[in-house]
Amino acid sequence: MTGNMVLAGLTERPDYPTMLVGIVVAIVAVAVGLYFSFAVAPPRPAVHRLVIILTTGTIAQIAVLLGWMLIPVAAGVVRHSPLIALSAFAMATQTAASKRIEVRSGVSTTYVTGTITSLVADFADAKPQDSFTRIGVIGALVAGALCGSLLISVAPALGAALPILPATGGIALLVVRRRSPQADTQAPLQTRR
Repeated sequence: MTGNMVLAGLTERPDYPTMLVGIVVAIVAVAVGLYFSFAVAPPRPAVHRLVIILTTGTIAQIAVLLGWMLIPVAAGVVRHSPLIALSAFAMATQTAASKRIEVRSGVSTTYVTGTITSLVADFADAKPQDSFTRIGVIGALVAGALCGSLLISVAPALGAALPILPATGGIALLVVRRRSPQADTQAPLQTRR
């Protein structure tokens, strides 16, 4: 959403009013997705609540994929607004789930700047940190962008398919963890609500 906020201020862009529609739709959809997700999965949620929000987001992303297959690419921002909303909603559910799962790592799921800032600040302050996780997140973001770009060059709809894979993987990991005998002894997901 940081990029959307920056784009909203670039009034000299071609077709600015139409672009602004897409930006507003995305920001509102993220806010709705975050509210829904945080309401369903309060702090220290039971695993099944995380599965619910990630599954809801994955369904939204599958709808985006289907929409990209059905709506011509040249249709424009206004016709694509429902897809923008669904994609932003899906992103919000993933962001909220990761925030509820691990609040201590300093990893930010929606922008690299915050993760790099946390990594360098903790290094400069000589604080213990999980630098492997933070660097891995940054690497995964770059790898995901590269994969998305390559898929879009093959067929634009494939770019919408890519986010479904890690979301489905996350759901599977949560379900496996929930069924694991050790799940009740591991923090922070052990609380049942």
